[in-house]
Amino acid sequence: MDNSTNLVNRLMIRLSGRIPDEYLDTVSQEVRVLLHDYDVHPKETRLAVYDGFPAAYKVYMVSKKIQSLSEKTLYLYKIIIEDMLTTIQKDLADITTNDMRVYLYQLKEKRQICDKTLDSRRHALNSFFGWAHAEGYIPMNPMAAIGPIKCEEKEREPFSDEEVELLKDGCRTARESAIVETLLASGCRVSELAGLKKEDIDFHRRKIKLYGKGKKHRTVPINAAAVLALKRYFAERKDMDPHVLVSTRRPYKPLTSEGIEKIVKNIGIRAGVDHVFPHRFRHTFATNALAHGMELVVLQVILGHSKSDTTLIYAKVVQDKIDAEYKQCVA
Repeated sequence: MDNSTNLVNRLMIRLSGRIPDEYLDTVSQEVRVLLHDYDVHPKETRLAVYDGFPAAYKVYMVSKKIQSLSEKTLYLYKIIIEDMLTTIQKDLADITTNDMRVYLYQLKEKRQICDKTLDSRRHALNSFFGWAHAEGYIPMNPMAAIGPIKCEEKEREPFSDEEVELLKDGCRTARESAIVETLLASGCRVSELAGLKKEDIDFHRRKIKLYGKGKKHRTVPINAAAVLALKRYFAERKDMDPHVLVSTRRPYKPLTSEGIEKIVKNIGIRAGVDHVFPHRFRHTFATNALAHGMELVVLQVILGHSKSDTTLIYAKVVQDKIDAEYKQCVA
């Protein structure tokens, strides 16, 4: 491992828990770009630095890659597990349940991370230790006795009808309109939109093919507004890139999830709408679909949820609105 990579990895471990996990990958990429112009040399020291990650950890990460997890998910697993190993500094087989309880407690107190993030760490570590136990690397899973960490679920608020219109009006380019209309029409994840290619769009049938988590694909309908926005965007394109969304300057490159998030955020600022991010369009699509009578099982398929419990979150939002309106109009 070169010095620059080692520096970035150690920085990510220090930042882990101090900033939201979804930002770690972006920070890592930006730091790597900056370090490209510098020669990095470690300071001479007699202090020992822990870098003896066990073979079980390396095999585990390979097994995760075989499962076709996304690079972002793999990176988060890497940060979480390496932080634990660096902090505890014990042989894997010697780590106890008490060690893990103390580690999680200190993680919360010293880094001031929320319970939801802490439970995500617990889940990842339980997965790792459970695998290591099943494969015979350790005699027991020290996380087995540590149950889920309860956290307050924030209500998922969709955009109001007025906010949707403000966002549409806030689009200045054909590309921005294509992004907003496609997110609203399909309820797709931002990663699915970033990976969408022209060949995945059937304008005649008004359908798009999405590639979701675990490389599973599904075909979902889109409305006339999305079709028109995409056609207008394609009509002004001068590049031959197969992706639906690309950069505006040469050399034309596919937009990343982070790039789409930035564009959507700027549209929100311009339109005067708070808390604008791609996943909120997904919430809006799901909530509106249920409010207009779509069956839960149909919505589950469109959203690409493997478990119905995830889709039920949106049903709760709709039910809350029904209850509120009932009290206002009847009770």
